[in-house]
Parts: sequence; structure tokens; C-alpha cells
Amino acid sequence: MKIYFPGIPISKINKEYIKKYLIKEDKKYFLLSCEGFIQVQREKMYRIYTSEFSLIHEKFDNFEIIIDRNKWIKEEEWFQLYPNAIEEHIEFLTHQLRKGSFVEFVIEKKNNKISDFYFLLKNNETNINNNITIKEDILSFLSQLNLCK
Repeated sequence: MKIYFPGIPISKINKEYIKKYLIKEDKKYFLLSCEGFIQVQREKMYRIYTSEFSLIHEKFDNFEIIIDRNKWIKEEEWFQLYPNAIEEHIEFLTHQLRKGSFVEFVIEKKNNKISDFYFLLKNNETNINNNITIKEDILSFLSQLNLCK
């Protein structure tokens, strides 16, 4: 489950502030077209689609947040290329405050520039305001990024 903070501009994210919490760097390659999405992985192609949950808009501390419970689902191997497909290479930088934490902070980069960021929860707890551990981890990351006091 992803948690977005739409009120925080991407330009305010400085990955240098949290580089000591980096636990994983991953690169993914996609082909996007009107006919569908393809993920290229280990020289094989897989058609992917998303589950269809409504987005949840909530207040978290002094922030507006969007909770996205949708997940990308990988179908069987795909052998057809779509005409006019757009290539997209995304680098994922995953950060965690401590081993075993339920909260990860993910930065997505395209062309060496930050294109997106969100918190990734390892459980489906949608009421994050009442979960002290999750709330503290998110606020700790925001504080490390100098986005809250």
C-alpha cells in the first residue's frame, strides 16, 4: 500500500538527507502504450495491470495524504510488442529507518531526476493515524527530510 503526500513538491525531496537509510536500489524497464503496459524483466516481457481500489483521501498530522491500495499484477509472459510503445526506465531507491520496519520511503527517478516519492507500507493498515509505529516512522522520515518539525 502506498501513501502519497500531494502537498509536498518533488523539488523539496533531498535524498542526501536520508541516504544512510538506503536499503535497496532497483531499476525497472517498462513499455507503455494505449493497448497495455509491459514490464521487461531479465530479457522477458510480462503484461501488467493494476487492481482496482478507490483512492482514499485523508488527513495525516498537518498533511493531506492519498492512500493507494492498488498493486501491479504481473500476467504471464508476453510476446507481442505494441506499436508506438513508449520506453520508461525507472530507478527505485528504497529507504527504511530500521530493519523489520513496516514503513519504507521510496523515491522514483527517471533520467536521474526524482519523478515520484511515497511511503510503502508492508501491511494494508489504512487507518495509519491510529497506528503509532507507522505514524512515528512516517513523521521521522518527514523530519529527516526537513519537511516537518
